[in-house]
Amino acid sequence: MDSVGKLRRHVSLAKNPFIPGSAAGIQEVFRTLAGMEKGEVIAYISLGGNLGNRAFHLQKGLFSLSERVGEIRSVSPVYESPAWGFEGGDFLNACVSIQTRLRPEQLLESLLEIEREAGRLRMEGGGYRSRTLDLDLLYYA
Repeated sequence: MDSVGKLRRHVSLAKNPFIPGSAAGIQEVFRTLAGMEKGEVIAYISLGGNLGNRAFHLQKGLFSLSERVGEIRSVSPVYESPAWGFEGGDFLNACVSIQTRLRPEQLLESLLEIEREAGRLRMEGGGYRSRTLDLDLLYYA
């Protein structure tokens, strides 16, 4: 069934997707238009790093996200920013939108695992420090 047929099916199944209380119907219409399957969500993730070969670590992080988390839908330009909150080298940063079936907790655990494999060391008690790769979940819907 093509996307127009899927859209007609979703709209016809919804009582009226444009009345209060039927946001789920509207959400399904938008997911169909975006080519998403039921159970998939879009997450926005920032990537950054200021240690070692920063561009390499960003690229490897992007590949790992694609392999383990889901389909990357878009990637921002890469930009450079100074370290904030601590003394350190400048960061390379980017942001991606990714289509995933992972629940938020599963997604966060995948991000932490990718960071660990890239050599990210976290300090006990928090605080900021230089890192090879930092992945932050910005938005999940």
